[in-house]
Formats: sequence, C-alpha cells, structure tokens
Amino acid sequence: MKKITSLLILLAIFASCSQNISFNNPSVQGKKDGILWRATESHATRGAGTALSIEASNAFETLTLNTTLSSPGVFPLGTSESKKATFITVVDGVTSDYETGYNYTTNTGIGDGQIQITEHDTVNMTVSGTFRFNAKKMNSTPGEETLNFYEGVFYKVPVR
Repeated sequence: MKKITSLLILLAIFASCSQNISFNNPSVQGKKDGILWRATESHATRGAGTALSIEASNAFETLTLNTTLSSPGVFPLGTSESKKATFITVVDGVTSDYETGYNYTTNTGIGDGQIQITEHDTVNMTVSGTFRFNAKKMNSTPGEETLNFYEGVFYKVPVR
C-alpha cells in the first residue's frame, strides 16, 4: 500500500509540472525612469528614402523611435531631427501637446542616447534592436524634467 501511495504522490507531482510558455513578440520594452515599461502594440513604418519609424504604445503612452536607415547600425540621438526619440503621454483621453507638457523628445542639441538596429529581416519584414535615451520635456527650462529610458529592446516589430 505504501508503494502505491508513493507512486500516486510522484505521479501527481509530475503531472502538475507543466510548461506554460507565452511568447511576447513583437515586443518593445525598456526601463522608463527605472520602472519596466512595456508596449501592448507596436509597428514600424518605412519613411522617405530609407528612414524607419518604430512606434510602440500602451493604453496611455506612445514611444516613437526614428532612424535614417532601416538597415543594422547605431544611430546617435540628440544630433538631428531625423534621428530622435519621442515619448507622449495621454491624459484624460487627450493626447498631450507642447502646452500640456507631457511630450518628451530628443532632437538637435536636445537629449542624448542611441538606437541600434541589430536585425532587419527583409523576408519576414521585421526589425529588432536596442535603444536608450534621455529626453527633455518640451517647453521646460534648462535643468527641468528629463525622461530616462534604458535597457530598451524592440524585437521582431513588423515593418509596414
């Protein structure tokens, strides 16, 4: 009887072990001011010439990463209008603008960081890479609010 009981216990233990694997691709996430931020929707769009814009959003926020090329490479931020990161927050159902102050950006001489495209899959039309940046709040005086994103990753984001 002891052997049967032991066998049933072992069987119950092994039967309860399972692998619940969930895939998170496409995915865009990073640490926003030290707290994990994750997009629920993301896509990339080819712009003029070879430019690429990656847009990721959740219920209240939108992150946009712009580069001059869609091919693998490192794109420094804070050096031009064409390579930049923008983060916009929606408040009370209204997308913020420059007046409400929930718009953060890098631009020529504003903020810093980089976007690195590590893979552009032209067969499956996806793009993957990493990003980090310090963006300035629009319409703020020098030294005021900076948004910090680090350990940012975009993985298999579909290119439209």
